[in-house]
Amino acid sequence: MIVTRRKVVTPASSANLGPGFDVLAVAIAKYLTIEIEPSESLEVVASGFGSELKIDDEHLAVKVLKRVLGHTRVKISIDSAIPLARGMGSSAALAIAVAVACGSSDPLAVALSFEGHPENAAASLKGGALAAIATPSGTVISDVPIDPDLVAVLVVPDLELSTRAARQALPVSVPFADAIGNIGRAVTLALCLSDVDRLRPEMFLDVLHQPYRAAIFPDAPSVLAGLLESGCVGAAWSGAGSSMIGFARRSESARILQKVKAMLLDRNLGFASEVVEFDRRGTHLLEL
Repeated sequence: MIVTRRKVVTPASSANLGPGFDVLAVAIAKYLTIEIEPSESLEVVASGFGSELKIDDEHLAVKVLKRVLGHTRVKISIDSAIPLARGMGSSAALAIAVAVACGSSDPLAVALSFEGHPENAAASLKGGALAAIATPSGTVISDVPIDPDLVAVLVVPDLELSTRAARQALPVSVPFADAIGNIGRAVTLALCLSDVDRLRPEMFLDVLHQPYRAAIFPDAPSVLAGLLESGCVGAAWSGAGSSMIGFARRSESARILQKVKAMLLDRNLGFASEVVEFDRRGTHLLEL
């Protein structure tokens, strides 16, 4: 495939949103920027999160280059504001961004060949909130309208949690009643995200993954409770963690953030926290 110079911006994402395990996700306004241009050999310039990673055949960007282009005769610049192993879909965003920069006709399929689960990659590609499922005939994506008054309150620990480790913490089976309860809450949450006044903390309750993953991050339940006590209308693990995400009214977000910072300080948790917008544009090209 012929390489043309392109610059692409891709948002991070937060998956699950509590009960929507491996289905629900929302794009968040932390971005990865990729620029690609022809070169006689592979040249990688990296900055931001992940810039310390070794660039070899096992690097995800290199794998995507080979999958889409069939070669690596490119110069690629990667600048990421998405923390690694913090539950913000950093690998999904990278796969989507490189695939789009390479001119792939189906960047989601490319990303899924490495990711396995569609919700993070779909949110990074399309923006906004959505539900995504993999079927034998392909990925099915349904947009989930999200109230423009909602913003995210992120708590980002200085703790890396790999998706593999987080999945290893999950049980082989769960009680039938737990599964039914999660389905009900996930559907209700998806139907109510468009109206912040209809959201309730109970809609974000999960019993399929968060309680089990707390074994590898014992501070998580305390942080979730603190987000709710600070005024968020809902709170959940962001993906596989370690970040936690709260949902708040924009008009109340500054006050809530102050309370969250005080809560973390009071509990001797040296975690970062910030208010972040939800991204509604998704992956897009920048003019050069």
